[in-house]
Amino acid sequence: MKHILTSSLVLLVFGGAATPTTASYSSETRCYAEPNQHGEWFDFNDYVHELGTYDFDNTIESIRETGMWMYYDNINYNTDQAGWVFWASGIDFCGNVPTQYANTASSLRYAGSPYSLDDETWTVYSGQSFTGHEHMGYKDASSLGSLGDQVSSIIIVGKSAWTFYDGTDFHGTNSVCLRPNFEFDLDSQGRVLHVGIYPTPSDFHISDNNIESVRKGCWSERVVLGTTVIANYTSPNGAWGIIHG
Repeated sequence: MKHILTSSLVLLVFGGAATPTTASYSSETRCYAEPNQHGEWFDFNDYVHELGTYDFDNTIESIRETGMWMYYDNINYNTDQAGWVFWASGIDFCGNVPTQYANTASSLRYAGSPYSLDDETWTVYSGQSFTGHEHMGYKDASSLGSLGDQVSSIIIVGKSAWTFYDGTDFHGTNSVCLRPNFEFDLDSQGRVLHVGIYPTPSDFHISDNNIESVRKGCWSERVVLGTTVIANYTSPNGAWGIIHG
């Protein structure tokens, strides 16, 4: 049996955004080598770009987690090679990886704040299905800098809506207000988690590679609740789904 819990915390700030190559104080996942939370396991509260570093590549068959986590078919979060993405979100949520995807995950990371589970944040990704490079922010960002005009998927965490624009400084031809579409709150410690999952441009209704800025609150007449994303399994304290690359 193995037990790993990382503790380093580094936050690279980019204007109104951050790239969290960070350990989390609130989100963690315990990954098991066998179904139903049995067998050898590791605890992770940080991004892992290559599970082979822990001798745990192509090994995960079940999980117990808190937060919004993504498990990728390939190393480096499918940045260099397309593949499936297994996502799971919840509070002390347990699940098995579907048989056809078991023993295939090679990297993993979480979405949201490293400080508090339901902090209001947005994260944008350069690839669809939460793959590729990313920026995360807690507040308005008048420009997404190097990731401007490269956004292909979005995750929001917390109760707040966020408005995304296809121009800088909260302007442009198109904008959309995105709201959370999952809420989990059955927890003896009073924890709660809101998540909005938007894996493709068709889910957030702005064409691919066209988002330039983001503003907290709902400032657009176009409002989307993420209803196009259907979980393969849901329970009061969590949900999971598969996105094909």
